[in-house]
Amino acid sequence: MDSTYPLAELQKLIYRVVTRQSGAGEHRRSPLPAAEVDKIIAGEGRLSARARLQIYANAYVSRLLDAMKEDYGATCAVLGESAFENLVADYLAAYPPTEPSIMYAGRYLPDFLNGHSVSLPSPFAGELALLERTVLEAFVGPDSDALDPATIRLVSPEQWPIIPIKAGPNVRVLDFEWRVEPILRAVEAGAAWAAPERRANSILVWRRDLGVHYRELEHGERAGLALAIEGGKFSEICEAIAKEVGSSEETAALINRLFGRWIADGVLLNVMPDVAGAMEG
Repeated sequence: MDSTYPLAELQKLIYRVVTRQSGAGEHRRSPLPAAEVDKIIAGEGRLSARARLQIYANAYVSRLLDAMKEDYGATCAVLGESAFENLVADYLAAYPPTEPSIMYAGRYLPDFLNGHSVSLPSPFAGELALLERTVLEAFVGPDSDALDPATIRLVSPEQWPIIPIKAGPNVRVLDFEWRVEPILRAVEAGAAWAAPERRANSILVWRRDLGVHYRELEHGERAGLALAIEGGKFSEICEAIAKEVGSSEETAALINRLFGRWIADGVLLNVMPDVAGAMEG
């Protein structure tokens, strides 16, 4: 063992070895580099320097893999455990974690999966992974005060057109080519899943209290919610819905029903201070 090896360099070496970042293309199946390690790290008893480091390296990758399986349980079920492990190994080589929290380790997996060979038998897997990732991010997102029916009843009819409408900070709308929502529900319920229908659809994801919810949008919701996520006036959102579905006698009833559902589900943010300011104006 070389006792003169600088501590900072030793720490960097151990980090590279444990995280498999000592060379391009390395991942969890790569052997640990031997030349430097044996010179500067001592063995102990029956364990060589490399064997000692291997314990930490295996634990590091195993923990990341377990976290990925938890975050992407439905994607793992679709791909199969072996294929999913290969995917994660390649992913970690390309995107080693850079954040203190393990929650961020898999943030780029959906995009990475779309370009990976394991997705060829299941071309919908990338969208399924994106849905799972969005659900996770909604769960850990910021708290907010949802708009409730009692608050909205304080608005007078003449003020409705100008009141601001804003979706909560954890609200997301995902546009998909495949109907992957039923797969996630099936896996979460421990039931059998089936290959999805290939049909354009949009999924709403939101959090209310400690629960994350998701569902497919109905005709007319997409444009209105997109504007609500950015923030807009009630009249503007009504116009967006009407433009999507076309104006008819049923449009007003649809708008009322959609707003009622958004409020009941806790999708909209309580912007009562802004409402009060609009009413004063």
